[in-house]
Amino acid sequence: MNAAKEKSLPPAGLAALRVLLLLVVALFLPETRVRGFEAGPEHASGQIAVASASAVGEIPSVIAYDASCCTVAAESETALLQGHLENAISRFNAEGFTEAQSEALLNHPNLEAAFRGDRIDTFFKESVANDPALQHLELTPRFKFGPDVFDPATQRWWDVTTPKQWGAHTSKYWLFGEGTPLFTQ
Repeated sequence: MNAAKEKSLPPAGLAALRVLLLLVVALFLPETRVRGFEAGPEHASGQIAVASASAVGEIPSVIAYDASCCTVAAESETALLQGHLENAISRFNAEGFTEAQSEALLNHPNLEAAFRGDRIDTFFKESVANDPALQHLELTPRFKFGPDVFDPATQRWWDVTTPKQWGAHTSKYWLFGEGTPLFTQ
């Protein structure tokens, strides 16, 4: 007899775990989600903004976001993102590596793929951040946990990667929902 039985969570348990993990990420890692690349203005310590009663007015009701009304469907979002990726790859082919990367490659040629990915990631996110049709999506900054692009309303995400690395990305980002690859090769 096999004394140690393999244990697995039922689907409801997995859903609860996903919600719990998203809550932990949202509460304890708020800096992992950004709309652009620049930090907002910092408030000086101890500053308090005061508003008069007449300036405050009524607080509007909260309206739930209905993802079904989006003008850009999932296929269109993927197509737009793929277009931005193709432009990023073209830009990399035209501009190449940074000066520092080129110098580092002289002594460490094994870093070429990583440097290529870094440049394409930078160009891709700059382009997506400036696309008015994709302003509802969130971008994850370099070296922060999360997929490259995330739609919090639909729990869908996209990641720029290679076909060989896609499996590792789905294992890592499963808690963000359904993922779609954007392949660089």
